[in-house]
Amino acid sequence: SLLIDLEIKDLNGFNNIESVKYEIKTIVSYGCEVDCVINDNCDEDIIGEDYMSDDTWKFDYSNSPTDTTHLYSETILLRPLDGSALYDEDGNIIFNAKDCGKTGVFEFKFIVIDKDGLSDELDGIIMEIIQ
Repeated sequence: SLLIDLEIKDLNGFNNIESVKYEIKTIVSYGCEVDCVINDNCDEDIIGEDYMSDDTWKFDYSNSPTDTTHLYSETILLRPLDGSALYDEDGNIIFNAKDCGKTGVFEFKFIVIDKDGLSDELDGIIMEIIQ
């Protein structure tokens, strides 16, 4: 799992943040060094050009240490490196099994939107998953 904490400043002073979400771009995802059983192309590198997003990729509000500062956090679940399926605490499947989990370099974009329609983005946040 990857835990991300964000500190958001509500600069218009209205304390009306509606959502904090993220998007991910695969800069390079390295192929697996295993026999491809589930996916014939598991050993090929993937290079992405566009950000991916999902309606569920939102941060949860944590607290507000000041009137204009708000803390948000999100835990992003990562597939195990061996490619095994990932289950929640009730035994429900989160990710189906694959030949392997991927490593590589990924770029994050964080997007804050308030109830007045104002938004701000921070992109270019690079992370490398090595194991």
